[in-house]
Amino acid sequence: MSSCNDSDSPDSGLSVNPPQLPVETFFDVNTDGVADFSVTYSYYTWDGLGVSGDGARGALKPLGQNLLLMKSNEKLFFLEFNETISADPALPLQWTTNPYTAVDIQTVNNKWPKQWTPSAAISGSYYIGFKLKVGDAYKLGWAKLDINTSTGSIALASAKLATGSSISVGK
Repeated sequence: MSSCNDSDSPDSGLSVNPPQLPVETFFDVNTDGVADFSVTYSYYTWDGLGVSGDGARGALKPLGQNLLLMKSNEKLFFLEFNETISADPALPLQWTTNPYTAVDIQTVNNKWPKQWTPSAAISGSYYIGFKLKVGDAYKLGWAKLDINTSTGSIALASAKLATGSSISVGK
């Protein structure tokens, strides 16, 4: 028989204690010493039909004049390996300056799960597409993000800039 902390539910994987938020993270995808994107974390309260609760999110935000590629119909921005990023994408893809939730965790019956959930329709490798403002022009690129579902932290694993008007994700 195992013991459990008063703040944890036995065998449920839930806790009454909110998760500790990771510190704000900055990504410099072109290694020029200037941050291009950030991930900021915050708590929030959600309210649905007859239910409500608390949550925490990590939002990826383009800095300066940089842009993120988003799938507008899904409100998601993670891309598939080998998906093509182009300067003028076809719908449902579109460029945005808005921050988007990359990882989220919400209470269940007023208790916190132990795992954060990536805001993705895919699992495994998480890629984003971006336009990076370099001088007077934009460069296309992709970045692979590592998401720790235990802590909610997000790290830049790799990134690549295009030399032309399109780039394949992960290549």
